[in-house]
Amino acid sequence: MASGRGGTAADEQLASAYIHVYVGIAILMLIGVRLVLRFVQGAPSVPPEEPGILGLMAKAAHATPYFLLVALPVTGVAAFYPGYDGAGEVHAEVPKIIRRAIIAAHVLGVLAHQFY
Repeated sequence: MASGRGGTAADEQLASAYIHVYVGIAILMLIGVRLVLRFVQGAPSVPPEEPGILGLMAKAAHATPYFLLVALPVTGVAAFYPGYDGAGEVHAEVPKIIRRAIIAAHVLGVLAHQFY
Protein backbone atom coordinates (compact mmCIF):
# COMPACT_ATOMS: atom_id res chain seq x y z
CA MET A 1 0.00 0.00 0.00
CA ALA A 2 1.37 3.41 -0.92
CA SER A 3 1.30 6.30 1.48
CA GLY A 4 0.01 9.76 0.63
CA ARG A 5 3.55 10.95 -0.10
CA GLY A 6 4.34 8.32 -2.69
CA GLY A 7 6.30 5.96 -0.43
CA THR A 8 5.39 2.72 1.23
CA ALA A 9 3.25 2.80 4.37
CA ALA A 10 4.78 1.70 7.64
CA ASP A 11 3.16 -1.15 9.57
CA GLU A 12 1.71 1.30 12.12
CA GLN A 13 0.20 3.41 9.34
CA LEU A 14 -1.26 0.35 7.68
CA ALA A 15 -2.78 -0.89 10.96
CA SER A 16 -4.26 2.56 11.61
CA ALA A 17 -5.67 2.68 8.10
CA TYR A 18 -7.37 -0.68 8.50
CA ILE A 19 -8.81 0.30 11.89
CA HIS A 20 -10.09 3.51 10.29
CA VAL A 21 -11.70 1.55 7.46
CA TYR A 22 -13.33 -1.02 9.75
CA VAL A 23 -14.72 1.68 12.04
CA GLY A 24 -16.14 3.42 8.96
CA ILE A 25 -17.79 0.21 7.79
CA ALA A 26 -19.22 -0.36 11.28
CA ILE A 27 -20.62 3.19 11.27
CA LEU A 28 -22.20 2.56 7.86
CA MET A 29 -23.84 -0.63 9.14
CA LEU A 30 -25.08 1.08 12.31
CA ILE A 31 -26.51 4.03 10.39
CA GLY A 32 -28.29 1.52 8.15
CA VAL A 33 -29.92 -0.02 11.23
CA ARG A 34 -30.77 3.48 12.51
CA LEU A 35 -32.37 4.48 9.20
CA VAL A 36 -34.47 1.30 9.12
CA LEU A 37 -35.66 2.02 12.66
CA ARG A 38 -36.41 5.62 11.74
CA PHE A 39 -38.51 4.60 8.73
CA VAL A 40 -40.31 1.84 10.65
CA GLN A 41 -40.99 3.81 13.84
CA GLY A 42 -41.31 7.21 12.23
CA ALA A 43 -40.06 10.57 13.43
CA PRO A 44 -41.68 13.04 15.80
CA SER A 45 -44.07 15.38 14.02
CA VAL A 46 -43.48 19.08 13.69
CA PRO A 47 -45.53 21.14 16.17
CA PRO A 48 -48.59 22.64 14.41
CA GLU A 49 -47.73 26.18 15.57
CA GLU A 50 -44.33 25.96 13.86
CA PRO A 51 -44.12 28.06 10.65
CA GLY A 52 -43.79 25.92 7.51
CA ILE A 53 -40.35 27.16 6.56
CA LEU A 54 -38.95 26.27 9.98
CA GLY A 55 -40.36 22.75 9.71
CA LEU A 56 -38.70 22.40 6.32
CA MET A 57 -35.42 23.71 7.72
CA ALA A 58 -35.66 21.26 10.63
CA LYS A 59 -36.12 18.34 8.23
CA ALA A 60 -33.08 19.45 6.24
CA ALA A 61 -31.07 19.89 9.44
CA HIS A 62 -31.89 16.32 10.47
CA ALA A 63 -31.38 14.80 7.02
CA THR A 64 -27.94 16.31 6.46
CA PRO A 65 -26.14 14.40 9.26
CA TYR A 66 -27.69 11.17 7.97
CA PHE A 67 -26.35 12.03 4.52
CA LEU A 68 -22.88 12.63 5.98
CA LEU A 69 -22.97 9.43 8.00
CA VAL A 70 -23.65 7.48 4.81
CA ALA A 71 -21.44 9.49 2.44
CA LEU A 72 -18.33 9.45 4.63
CA PRO A 73 -17.93 5.65 4.85
CA VAL A 74 -18.95 5.15 1.22
CA THR A 75 -16.38 7.63 -0.10
CA GLY A 76 -13.77 6.28 2.31
CA VAL A 77 -14.28 2.71 1.13
CA ALA A 78 -14.22 3.89 -2.50
CA ALA A 79 -10.91 5.62 -1.84
CA PHE A 80 -9.33 2.78 0.16
CA TYR A 81 -10.22 -0.45 -1.62
CA PRO A 82 -10.29 0.39 -5.36
CA GLY A 83 -7.99 3.39 -4.77
CA TYR A 84 -10.26 5.99 -6.38
CA ASP A 85 -8.44 9.26 -5.61
CA GLY A 86 -11.47 11.48 -6.28
CA ALA A 87 -13.39 9.72 -3.54
CA GLY A 88 -10.47 10.22 -1.17
CA GLU A 89 -10.49 13.95 -1.80
CA VAL A 90 -14.25 14.08 -1.23
CA HIS A 91 -13.87 11.95 1.91
CA ALA A 92 -11.24 14.29 3.33
CA GLU A 93 -12.40 17.77 2.34
CA VAL A 94 -16.14 18.03 1.62
CA PRO A 95 -17.39 16.82 5.04
CA LYS A 96 -15.39 19.56 6.78
CA ILE A 97 -17.26 22.22 4.82
CA ILE A 98 -20.66 20.57 5.31
CA ARG A 99 -20.00 19.98 9.01
CA ARG A 100 -19.14 23.65 9.54
CA ALA A 101 -22.27 24.70 7.68
CA ILE A 102 -24.39 22.34 9.81
CA ILE A 103 -22.90 23.74 13.02
CA ALA A 104 -23.53 27.33 11.88
CA ALA A 105 -27.10 26.51 10.83
CA HIS A 106 -27.71 24.73 14.13
CA VAL A 107 -26.48 27.71 16.15
CA LEU A 108 -28.69 30.04 14.09
CA GLY A 109 -31.65 27.69 14.60
CA VAL A 110 -31.10 27.60 18.35
CA LEU A 111 -30.91 31.39 18.46
CA ALA A 112 -34.06 31.68 16.35
CA HIS A 113 -35.94 29.31 18.67
CA GLN A 114 -34.67 31.11 21.72
CA PHE A 115 -35.58 34.64 20.64
CA TYR A 116 -38.37 34.13 18.05
